[in-house]
Amino acid sequence: RAVTGDQAPDFTLPATDGRTIHLADYRGQQDVLLYFHEGLTCQPCVDQVTELQKIKPQLDEMKVEIFSIALDPINDQKQALDRAGATIIPSLSYENAQTEVDYDLTRFSMGMGRRAGHTFMLVDKDGVIQWRKEYWPGNGHEVQGGTMFVSADEILTNVKTFLKV
Repeated sequence: RAVTGDQAPDFTLPATDGRTIHLADYRGQQDVLLYFHEGLTCQPCVDQVTELQKIKPQLDEMKVEIFSIALDPINDQKQALDRAGATIIPSLSYENAQTEVDYDLTRFSMGMGRRAGHTFMLVDKDGVIQWRKEYWPGNGHEVQGGTMFVSADEILTNVKTFLKV
C-alpha cells in the first residue's frame, strides 16, 4: 500500500519540463516530496501546486526535490499550470503507468476512476517513505485533518519534522 516505512514503488513518468523522471534516480542522492492529486478536474489541486511554489526555495536548500503528480496528459497539465502561474514545480503524468495502484492513491479520491486523492509523500534518500498524509475526506471517508487545500507552511513543517531538519 506504500505506507510509511515501505520502500517507495519506483516510477518512470514524463514531466512538464520535458524530462522523464525515474524515482530510482534519486536514491542515494536526495529526498523527494511527492504531491499526488486529482489533477485538472480539481481547482483546489491546481491551487495547491501554486501554493507549494512558496516553499520551493526552502526545499531546494534542504536538497528536497518536489513533484506534483496527476493522471492528466502531460501537455494538458503544462497548459493549465502555465495559465495558473504554477510553473516552478515540475508536474508528472501517470496516464500511461499504474502509479495510482502502486501507491494506493484512489482510496481517498472523489471516486473518479484512476484519479488520485490529495496525498503527500516524503521519500528519503534511501527510497523509504518517511511520511504519508491524505488530505481529502471524500466519499464517506473521514481523514483526520481532511481538507482539499493545505498551507505550504504545514507541508514544510512536516518535511522538516520527518527529515529531522
